Amino acid sequence: GKPAELQRPLVLRGNGDGSGHRIEVEQGELIRGSLFLLPRETGWIFDRGLIGFNQSADTLPDLPGLWIQGRLERLTPQDLAAWHSIWAVRGTPSGQPWTLPPWLGGIDLAVGVVEGPGLRQAGVQFALERSGAFPSLHLQAPALEGNVRMGANGNFWQVNLKHLDLDALQQATDSGNSATDSLPRSTLDPRTVPPVRLAAERVRYRGNDLGRMELQLQPTSEGAAMNGWTLEGPAVHLSGSGHWNRAGQDTQSDLAFHMETGDLPTLARRLGHPDAMDARRAAFTGRLNWPGAPWEVASERARGDFQLEADEGAIYLRETRPTTGVVMGLAGLYDLPRRLTHDFSGVFRPSLPFSRIRGDLHLERGVVETRMLHLEGPAADVRMTGTSDLRKRQFDQELVVTPGLSAGLALAATVAGGPIAGAAVFLGGKLWRQPMGRLVQIRYRLEGGFDAATLEREQGPFNLPETPRP
Repeated sequence: GKPAELQRPLVLRGNGDGSGHRIEVEQGELIRGSLFLLPRETGWIFDRGLIGFNQSADTLPDLPGLWIQGRLERLTPQDLAAWHSIWAVRGTPSGQPWTLPPWLGGIDLAVGVVEGPGLRQAGVQFALERSGAFPSLHLQAPALEGNVRMGANGNFWQVNLKHLDLDALQQATDSGNSATDSLPRSTLDPRTVPPVRLAAERVRYRGNDLGRMELQLQPTSEGAAMNGWTLEGPAVHLSGSGHWNRAGQDTQSDLAFHMETGDLPTLARRLGHPDAMDARRAAFTGRLNWPGAPWEVASERARGDFQLEADEGAIYLRETRPTTGVVMGLAGLYDLPRRLTHDFSGVFRPSLPFSRIRGDLHLERGVVETRMLHLEGPAADVRMTGTSDLRKRQFDQELVVTPGLSAGLALAATVAGGPIAGAAVFLGGKLWRQPMGRLVQIRYRLEGGFDAATLEREQGPFNLPETPRP
Protein backbone atom coordinates (compact mmCIF):
# COMPACT_ATOMS: atom_id res chain seq x y z
CA GLY A 1 0.00 0.00 0.00
CA LYS A 2 0.91 3.66 0.01
CA PRO A 3 3.26 5.14 2.61
CA ALA A 4 1.48 6.65 5.62
CA GLU A 5 2.10 10.22 4.40
CA LEU A 6 0.50 9.49 1.01
CA GLN A 7 -2.57 8.04 2.70
CA ARG A 8 -3.34 11.49 4.09
CA PRO A 9 -5.82 13.58 2.09
CA LEU A 10 -4.52 16.13 -0.40
CA VAL A 11 -5.73 19.56 0.71
CA LEU A 12 -6.10 22.49 -1.71
CA ARG A 13 -6.78 26.07 -0.62
CA GLY A 14 -7.25 29.01 -2.97
CA ASN A 15 -7.56 32.76 -2.86
CA GLY A 16 -7.16 35.63 -5.30
CA ASP A 17 -8.85 38.17 -7.52
CA GLY A 18 -9.01 39.13 -11.15
CA SER A 19 -5.24 39.77 -11.32
CA GLY A 20 -4.19 36.33 -10.15
CA HIS A 21 -5.08 33.30 -8.11
CA ARG A 22 -2.90 31.49 -5.54
CA ILE A 23 -3.43 27.83 -4.62
CA GLU A 24 -1.91 26.23 -1.51
CA VAL A 25 -1.24 22.47 -1.63
CA GLU A 26 -0.71 20.25 1.41
CA GLN A 27 -0.46 16.51 2.08
CA GLY A 28 0.69 15.92 5.63
CA GLU A 29 4.32 16.80 6.22
CA LEU A 30 5.43 15.24 2.94
CA ILE A 31 4.15 17.76 0.40
CA ARG A 32 3.66 21.51 0.69
CA GLY A 33 3.13 23.74 -2.30
CA SER A 34 2.22 27.17 -3.61
CA LEU A 35 0.96 27.69 -7.18
CA PHE A 36 0.10 30.98 -8.91
CA LEU A 37 -2.30 31.26 -11.85
CA LEU A 38 -2.79 34.22 -14.23
CA PRO A 39 -5.97 35.13 -16.09
CA ARG A 40 -6.05 35.04 -19.88
CA GLU A 41 -8.81 35.40 -22.44
CA THR A 42 -9.02 31.64 -22.78
CA GLY A 43 -9.02 31.07 -19.00
CA TRP A 44 -6.50 30.68 -16.19
CA ILE A 45 -2.94 29.59 -16.98
CA PHE A 46 -0.18 28.41 -14.68
CA ASP A 47 2.55 31.02 -14.10
CA ARG A 48 4.85 29.83 -11.34
CA GLY A 49 4.91 27.64 -8.28
CA LEU A 50 6.94 25.77 -5.68
CA ILE A 51 6.48 22.20 -4.45
CA GLY A 52 8.37 21.31 -1.28
CA PHE A 53 8.96 17.75 -0.05
CA ASN A 54 9.33 17.67 3.73
CA GLN A 55 9.82 21.43 3.78
CA SER A 56 7.70 24.54 3.70
CA ALA A 57 6.75 26.20 0.40
CA ASP A 58 5.25 29.48 1.54
CA THR A 59 7.16 31.75 -0.88
CA LEU A 60 6.58 31.79 -4.60
CA PRO A 61 9.70 31.58 -6.80
CA ASP A 62 10.97 34.67 -8.59
CA LEU A 63 11.10 32.90 -11.95
CA PRO A 64 8.20 31.37 -13.89
CA GLY A 65 7.70 27.62 -13.97
CA LEU A 66 7.26 24.91 -11.36
CA TRP A 67 10.18 24.44 -8.97
CA ILE A 68 10.57 21.28 -6.90
CA GLN A 69 12.69 21.31 -3.74
CA GLY A 70 13.20 19.48 -0.48
CA ARG A 71 14.13 16.04 0.77
CA LEU A 72 12.86 12.53 0.06
CA GLU A 73 13.66 9.48 2.15
CA ARG A 74 13.57 7.08 -0.81
CA LEU A 75 13.32 7.19 -4.59
CA THR A 76 12.73 4.17 -6.87
CA PRO A 77 12.40 3.66 -10.64
CA GLN A 78 8.65 3.34 -10.11
CA ASP A 79 8.62 6.82 -8.55
CA LEU A 80 10.57 8.25 -11.48
CA ALA A 81 8.23 6.58 -13.95
CA ALA A 82 5.24 8.10 -12.15
CA TRP A 83 6.86 11.54 -12.23
CA HIS A 84 7.67 11.15 -15.90
CA SER A 85 4.09 10.15 -16.70
CA ILE A 86 3.02 13.49 -15.23
CA TRP A 87 5.44 15.75 -17.08
CA ALA A 88 5.87 13.72 -20.29
CA VAL A 89 5.42 16.00 -23.28
CA ARG A 90 2.58 14.82 -25.46
CA GLY A 91 3.50 14.07 -29.06
CA THR A 92 7.17 13.48 -28.31
CA PRO A 93 8.75 11.01 -30.79
CA SER A 94 9.16 7.51 -29.34
CA GLY A 95 12.95 7.78 -29.44
CA GLN A 96 12.93 11.03 -27.42
CA PRO A 97 10.73 10.38 -24.37
CA TRP A 98 12.93 12.36 -22.00
CA THR A 99 12.06 15.86 -23.22
CA LEU A 100 11.16 18.07 -20.26
CA PRO A 101 7.89 20.02 -20.24
CA PRO A 102 8.15 23.79 -20.73
CA TRP A 103 6.41 24.47 -17.39
CA LEU A 104 9.10 22.71 -15.30
CA GLY A 105 11.47 25.37 -13.95
CA GLY A 106 13.93 23.26 -11.96
CA ILE A 107 14.51 20.59 -9.32
CA ASP A 108 16.69 20.67 -6.22
CA LEU A 109 16.25 17.47 -4.20
CA ALA A 110 18.20 15.56 -1.58
CA VAL A 111 17.31 11.84 -1.44
CA GLY A 112 18.17 9.53 1.43
CA VAL A 113 18.29 6.37 -0.71
CA VAL A 114 17.92 5.87 -4.47
CA GLU A 115 17.46 2.21 -5.22
CA GLY A 116 16.33 -0.12 -7.94
CA PRO A 117 17.26 -3.47 -9.46
CA GLY A 118 21.04 -3.77 -9.30
CA LEU A 119 21.64 -0.24 -7.98
CA ARG A 120 21.53 1.42 -4.59
CA GLN A 121 22.86 4.84 -3.61
CA ALA A 122 22.55 6.68 -0.30
CA GLY A 123 22.86 10.43 0.09
CA VAL A 124 22.01 11.57 -3.46
CA GLN A 125 21.47 15.17 -4.56
CA PHE A 126 19.78 16.30 -7.79
CA ALA A 127 19.81 19.85 -9.12
CA LEU A 128 18.10 20.45 -12.48
CA GLU A 129 17.98 23.83 -14.12
CA ARG A 130 17.34 25.29 -17.54
CA SER A 131 20.54 27.00 -18.66
CA GLY A 132 20.49 28.15 -22.25
CA ALA A 133 18.73 26.07 -24.85
CA PHE A 134 18.90 22.75 -22.99
CA PRO A 135 18.43 21.75 -19.33
CA SER A 136 21.37 20.80 -17.15
CA LEU A 137 21.32 18.30 -14.28
CA HIS A 138 23.93 18.23 -11.52
CA LEU A 139 24.32 14.91 -9.69
CA GLN A 140 26.20 14.18 -6.50
CA ALA A 141 26.32 10.71 -4.94
CA PRO A 142 28.89 8.31 -3.47
CA ALA A 143 29.33 6.70 -6.89
CA LEU A 144 29.62 9.81 -9.02
CA GLU A 145 29.60 13.58 -9.27
CA GLY A 146 29.11 15.68 -12.35
CA ASN A 147 26.77 17.32 -14.83
CA VAL A 148 24.37 16.04 -17.46
CA ARG A 149 23.63 18.34 -20.38
CA MET A 150 20.37 17.16 -21.91
CA GLY A 151 20.17 17.33 -25.69
CA ALA A 152 17.13 17.91 -27.87
CA ASN A 153 15.94 16.72 -31.29
CA GLY A 154 18.19 13.68 -31.25
CA ASN A 155 21.31 15.45 -29.97
CA PHE A 156 23.48 13.56 -27.52
CA TRP A 157 23.18 13.97 -23.80
CA GLN A 158 26.64 14.99 -22.62
CA VAL A 159 27.56 13.45 -19.24
CA ASN A 160 30.71 14.93 -17.67
CA LEU A 161 31.73 13.32 -14.39
CA LYS A 162 34.45 14.42 -12.01
CA HIS A 163 34.66 10.90 -10.67
CA LEU A 164 33.02 7.50 -11.10
CA ASP A 165 33.46 5.07 -8.20
CA LEU A 166 32.84 1.49 -9.36
CA ASP A 167 32.76 0.12 -5.81
CA ALA A 168 29.83 2.36 -4.95
CA LEU A 169 27.94 1.02 -7.99
CA GLN A 170 28.02 -2.57 -6.77
CA GLN A 171 24.75 -4.30 -6.12
CA ALA A 172 23.27 -4.09 -2.66
CA THR A 173 23.41 -7.88 -2.53
CA ASP A 174 26.91 -9.34 -2.64
CA SER A 175 27.65 -10.57 -6.17
CA GLY A 176 28.99 -13.77 -4.62
CA ASN A 177 25.57 -14.65 -3.22
CA SER A 178 24.13 -17.81 -4.74
CA ALA A 179 20.76 -16.06 -4.98
CA THR A 180 22.00 -13.58 -7.60
CA ASP A 181 19.88 -15.15 -10.35
CA SER A 182 16.74 -14.43 -8.35
CA LEU A 183 17.49 -10.72 -7.87
CA PRO A 184 15.04 -8.35 -9.62
CA ARG A 185 16.28 -6.82 -12.85
CA SER A 186 15.85 -3.40 -14.32
CA THR A 187 12.67 -2.90 -16.29
CA LEU A 188 14.10 0.05 -18.24
CA ASP A 189 13.61 -0.41 -21.98
CA PRO A 190 16.93 0.38 -23.74
CA ARG A 191 15.00 1.54 -26.80
CA THR A 192 13.83 4.57 -24.80
CA VAL A 193 17.31 5.63 -23.64
CA PRO A 194 18.56 8.86 -25.23
CA PRO A 195 21.91 9.02 -27.04
CA VAL A 196 24.65 9.66 -24.48
CA ARG A 197 28.30 10.69 -24.54
CA LEU A 198 29.93 10.04 -21.17
CA ALA A 199 33.33 11.18 -19.95
CA ALA A 200 34.59 10.42 -16.44
CA GLU A 201 37.81 12.16 -15.47
CA ARG A 202 38.67 9.70 -12.71
CA VAL A 203 37.44 6.11 -12.51
CA ARG A 204 38.05 4.58 -9.09
CA TYR A 205 38.04 0.93 -8.08
CA ARG A 206 38.88 -0.40 -4.63
CA GLY A 207 40.05 3.06 -3.67
CA ASN A 208 42.50 3.34 -6.60
CA ASP A 209 42.44 5.60 -9.67
CA LEU A 210 42.37 3.62 -12.92
CA GLY A 211 42.28 6.52 -15.36
CA ARG A 212 39.91 8.47 -17.63
CA MET A 213 36.92 6.73 -19.20
CA GLU A 214 34.81 7.58 -22.23
CA LEU A 215 31.68 5.83 -23.52
CA GLN A 216 29.06 6.52 -26.16
CA LEU A 217 25.52 5.11 -26.10
CA GLN A 218 23.68 5.21 -29.42
CA PRO A 219 20.01 4.13 -29.82
CA THR A 220 19.26 1.35 -32.32
CA SER A 221 16.07 -0.36 -33.45
CA GLU A 222 16.71 -3.20 -30.96
CA GLY A 223 18.02 -1.14 -28.04
CA ALA A 224 21.30 0.71 -27.66
CA ALA A 225 24.85 0.23 -28.92
CA MET A 226 27.77 0.94 -26.60
CA ASN A 227 30.58 2.35 -28.76
CA GLY A 228 33.88 4.04 -28.15
CA TRP A 229 34.40 2.64 -24.65
CA THR A 230 37.93 3.50 -23.54
CA LEU A 231 39.83 3.64 -20.27
CA GLU A 232 43.22 5.34 -20.34
CA GLY A 233 45.51 5.42 -17.32
CA PRO A 234 49.19 5.19 -16.40
CA ALA A 235 48.95 1.40 -16.07
CA VAL A 236 46.19 0.43 -18.49
CA HIS A 237 44.76 0.94 -21.97
CA LEU A 238 41.29 -0.55 -22.46
CA SER A 239 38.93 -0.38 -25.41
CA GLY A 240 35.62 -2.08 -26.03
CA SER A 241 32.11 -2.04 -27.42
CA GLY A 242 28.82 -3.76 -26.74
CA HIS A 243 25.04 -3.77 -26.91
CA TRP A 244 22.07 -3.44 -24.61
CA ASN A 245 19.05 -4.85 -26.40
CA ARG A 246 15.48 -5.76 -25.74
CA ALA A 247 14.96 -9.56 -25.64
CA GLY A 248 11.26 -10.38 -25.32
CA GLN A 249 10.13 -9.10 -21.94
CA ASP A 250 13.71 -8.88 -20.69
CA THR A 251 16.93 -7.21 -21.82
CA GLN A 252 20.30 -8.63 -22.78
CA SER A 253 23.75 -7.04 -22.65
CA ASP A 254 27.01 -8.04 -24.30
CA LEU A 255 30.52 -6.65 -24.23
CA ALA A 256 33.78 -7.20 -26.11
CA PHE A 257 36.96 -5.65 -24.75
CA HIS A 258 40.74 -5.62 -25.04
CA MET A 259 43.00 -4.48 -22.21
CA GLU A 260 46.77 -3.99 -22.37
CA THR A 261 49.39 -2.92 -19.86
CA GLY A 262 53.12 -2.45 -19.67
CA ASP A 263 53.00 -2.17 -15.88
CA LEU A 264 51.24 -5.33 -14.71
CA PRO A 265 52.20 -5.09 -10.99
CA THR A 266 50.69 -1.59 -10.68
CA LEU A 267 47.53 -2.58 -12.56
CA ALA A 268 47.12 -5.70 -10.40
CA ARG A 269 47.41 -3.69 -7.20
CA ARG A 270 44.88 -1.12 -8.42
CA LEU A 271 42.44 -3.90 -9.27
CA GLY A 272 42.89 -5.42 -5.83
CA HIS A 273 44.98 -8.43 -6.84
CA PRO A 274 48.48 -9.47 -5.69
CA ASP A 275 51.35 -8.01 -7.73
CA ALA A 276 52.87 -11.46 -8.23
CA MET A 277 53.29 -11.26 -12.02
CA ASP A 278 55.39 -8.88 -14.08
CA ALA A 279 55.73 -8.75 -17.85
CA ARG A 280 57.08 -6.51 -20.56
CA ARG A 281 53.60 -6.65 -22.07
CA ALA A 282 50.35 -8.24 -20.91
CA ALA A 283 46.94 -8.32 -22.58
CA PHE A 284 43.51 -9.59 -21.57
CA THR A 285 40.76 -9.95 -24.19
CA GLY A 286 37.19 -11.01 -23.56
CA ARG A 287 33.70 -11.36 -24.92
CA LEU A 288 30.80 -11.88 -22.53
CA ASN A 289 27.04 -11.53 -22.33
CA TRP A 290 24.48 -11.54 -19.53
CA PRO A 291 20.74 -11.02 -18.99
CA GLY A 292 19.76 -7.56 -17.83
CA ALA A 293 21.13 -4.05 -18.08
CA PRO A 294 24.86 -3.25 -18.44
CA TRP A 295 25.23 -2.39 -14.74
CA GLU A 296 23.68 -5.74 -13.74
CA VAL A 297 26.67 -7.80 -14.85
CA ALA A 298 27.60 -10.52 -12.33
CA SER A 299 29.76 -13.61 -12.66
CA GLU A 300 26.79 -15.83 -11.75
CA ARG A 301 24.77 -14.50 -14.70
CA ALA A 302 27.44 -13.86 -17.30
CA ARG A 303 28.82 -16.20 -19.94
CA GLY A 304 32.02 -15.44 -21.80
CA ASP A 305 35.43 -16.38 -23.13
CA PHE A 306 38.74 -14.75 -22.28
CA GLN A 307 42.30 -14.88 -23.60
CA LEU A 308 45.39 -14.02 -21.59
CA GLU A 309 48.75 -13.07 -23.10
CA ALA A 310 51.95 -12.09 -21.31
CA ASP A 311 55.47 -11.78 -22.71
CA GLU A 312 58.92 -11.70 -21.09
CA GLY A 313 58.33 -11.63 -17.37
CA ALA A 314 58.20 -13.65 -14.18
CA ILE A 315 55.84 -14.88 -11.48
CA TYR A 316 57.10 -14.05 -8.01
CA LEU A 317 56.54 -15.74 -4.67
CA ARG A 318 53.70 -14.05 -2.82
CA GLU A 319 51.66 -15.15 0.18
CA THR A 320 48.32 -14.22 -1.41
CA ARG A 321 46.42 -15.18 -4.56
CA PRO A 322 43.60 -13.46 -6.52
CA THR A 323 40.36 -13.35 -4.52
CA THR A 324 37.64 -12.40 -7.02
CA GLY A 325 36.54 -12.65 -10.64
CA VAL A 326 37.81 -14.46 -13.69
CA VAL A 327 41.45 -14.21 -12.54
CA MET A 328 40.62 -16.85 -9.92
CA GLY A 329 41.28 -19.19 -12.82
CA LEU A 330 44.99 -18.33 -12.44
CA ALA A 331 45.20 -19.13 -8.72
CA GLY A 332 47.27 -22.28 -9.18
CA LEU A 333 49.81 -20.38 -11.26
CA TYR A 334 50.20 -17.79 -8.50
CA ASP A 335 50.84 -20.58 -5.96
CA LEU A 336 53.42 -22.37 -8.09
CA PRO A 337 56.64 -20.44 -7.21
CA ARG A 338 56.06 -21.01 -3.50
CA ARG A 339 55.36 -24.71 -4.03
CA LEU A 340 58.35 -25.34 -6.31
CA THR A 341 60.68 -23.47 -3.99
CA HIS A 342 59.38 -25.47 -1.04
CA ASP A 343 59.63 -28.85 -2.76
CA PHE A 344 62.88 -28.32 -4.70
CA SER A 345 64.70 -25.43 -3.05
CA GLY A 346 68.00 -26.45 -4.66
CA VAL A 347 66.53 -26.44 -8.14
CA PHE A 348 63.94 -23.62 -8.37
CA ARG A 349 64.24 -20.02 -7.19
CA PRO A 350 61.46 -17.94 -5.57
CA SER A 351 60.45 -16.69 -9.00
CA LEU A 352 59.36 -18.43 -12.17
CA PRO A 353 60.61 -16.58 -15.27
CA PHE A 354 58.78 -16.98 -18.56
CA SER A 355 59.20 -15.96 -22.16
CA ARG A 356 55.46 -16.13 -22.84
CA ILE A 357 52.11 -17.12 -21.35
CA ARG A 358 49.00 -17.93 -23.35
CA GLY A 359 45.69 -18.87 -21.75
CA ASP A 360 42.06 -19.55 -22.62
CA LEU A 361 39.39 -19.22 -19.95
CA HIS A 362 35.62 -19.69 -20.04
CA LEU A 363 33.02 -18.29 -17.63
CA GLU A 364 29.55 -19.78 -17.27
CA ARG A 365 27.10 -19.69 -14.35
CA GLY A 366 29.75 -18.66 -11.88
CA VAL A 367 32.36 -21.24 -12.86
CA VAL A 368 35.68 -20.17 -14.42
CA GLU A 369 37.11 -22.97 -16.55
CA THR A 370 40.81 -22.72 -17.37
CA ARG A 371 40.65 -24.68 -20.61
CA MET A 372 44.38 -24.37 -21.19
CA LEU A 373 47.05 -22.09 -19.87
CA HIS A 374 50.61 -22.57 -21.15
CA LEU A 375 53.69 -20.95 -19.65
CA GLU A 376 56.99 -21.26 -21.49
CA GLY A 377 60.18 -20.35 -19.67
CA PRO A 378 63.84 -21.25 -19.18
CA ALA A 379 63.23 -22.95 -15.81
CA ALA A 380 60.04 -24.84 -16.71
CA ASP A 381 57.19 -25.37 -19.10
CA VAL A 382 53.82 -25.26 -17.26
CA ARG A 383 50.40 -26.34 -18.48
CA MET A 384 47.34 -25.73 -16.37
CA THR A 385 43.68 -26.76 -16.65
CA GLY A 386 40.76 -26.89 -14.23
CA THR A 387 37.92 -24.90 -12.70
CA SER A 388 37.27 -22.25 -10.08
CA ASP A 389 33.68 -22.26 -8.83
CA LEU A 390 32.89 -18.69 -7.77
CA ARG A 391 29.57 -19.71 -6.24
CA LYS A 392 30.76 -22.63 -4.14
CA ARG A 393 34.19 -21.00 -3.70
CA GLN A 394 35.97 -24.21 -4.70
CA PHE A 395 39.14 -24.88 -6.71
CA ASP A 396 39.85 -27.92 -8.89
CA GLN A 397 42.97 -27.13 -10.92
CA GLU A 398 45.80 -29.29 -12.23
CA LEU A 399 49.28 -28.06 -13.18
CA VAL A 400 51.87 -30.10 -15.06
CA VAL A 401 55.42 -28.76 -14.72
CA THR A 402 58.08 -29.88 -17.18
CA PRO A 403 61.48 -28.60 -16.00
CA GLY A 404 63.89 -26.96 -18.40
CA LEU A 405 67.32 -28.36 -19.22
CA SER A 406 69.24 -27.40 -16.08
CA ALA A 407 66.32 -27.97 -13.70
CA GLY A 408 65.52 -31.31 -15.36
CA LEU A 409 69.09 -32.50 -15.02
CA ALA A 410 69.10 -31.55 -11.33
CA LEU A 411 65.84 -33.39 -10.72
CA ALA A 412 67.03 -36.42 -12.65
CA ALA A 413 70.15 -36.46 -10.48
CA THR A 414 67.95 -36.36 -7.38
CA VAL A 415 66.03 -39.41 -8.54
CA ALA A 416 68.86 -41.39 -10.16
CA GLY A 417 71.32 -41.09 -7.29
CA GLY A 418 73.77 -38.35 -8.23
CA PRO A 419 74.75 -35.95 -10.99
CA ILE A 420 76.60 -38.52 -13.13
CA ALA A 421 73.70 -40.97 -13.06
CA GLY A 422 71.30 -38.11 -13.66
CA ALA A 423 73.26 -36.98 -16.68
CA ALA A 424 73.23 -40.53 -18.01
CA VAL A 425 69.46 -40.72 -17.63
CA PHE A 426 69.02 -37.35 -19.28
CA LEU A 427 71.39 -38.03 -22.17
CA GLY A 428 69.89 -41.47 -22.65
CA GLY A 429 66.54 -39.87 -23.10
CA LYS A 430 68.03 -37.40 -25.59
CA LEU A 431 69.88 -40.02 -27.56
CA TRP A 432 66.82 -42.19 -27.78
CA ARG A 433 64.72 -39.18 -28.72
CA GLN A 434 62.60 -39.40 -25.60
CA PRO A 435 61.30 -35.91 -24.73
CA MET A 436 62.58 -34.51 -21.47
CA GLY A 437 59.01 -33.88 -20.37
CA ARG A 438 58.40 -37.64 -20.31
CA LEU A 439 61.45 -38.20 -18.13
CA VAL A 440 60.84 -35.54 -15.46
CA GLN A 441 57.34 -34.18 -15.01
CA ILE A 442 55.86 -32.77 -11.82
CA ARG A 443 52.10 -32.71 -11.29
CA TYR A 444 50.32 -30.44 -8.85
CA ARG A 445 46.66 -30.15 -7.90
CA LEU A 446 44.80 -27.28 -6.25
CA GLU A 447 41.62 -28.57 -4.61
CA GLY A 448 39.31 -27.29 -1.91
CA GLY A 449 37.80 -24.04 -0.71
CA PHE A 450 39.14 -20.66 -1.71
CA ASP A 451 40.32 -19.92 1.81
CA ALA A 452 41.80 -23.33 2.65
CA ALA A 453 43.03 -24.91 -0.61
CA THR A 454 46.77 -25.54 -1.01
CA LEU A 455 48.73 -26.61 -4.05
CA GLU A 456 49.76 -30.26 -3.46
CA ARG A 457 52.26 -32.33 -5.44
CA GLU A 458 51.18 -35.62 -6.96
CA GLN A 459 53.61 -38.47 -7.63
CA GLY A 460 55.28 -38.14 -11.01
CA PRO A 461 56.89 -40.66 -13.43
CA PHE A 462 60.10 -40.61 -11.37
CA ASN A 463 58.21 -41.03 -8.08
CA LEU A 464 59.94 -37.89 -6.82
CA PRO A 465 60.40 -38.00 -3.04
CA GLU A 466 58.15 -35.83 -0.90
CA THR A 467 59.96 -33.02 0.89
CA PRO A 468 59.19 -33.14 4.64
CA ARG A 469 56.61 -30.51 5.54
CA PRO A 470 57.70 -27.83 8.00
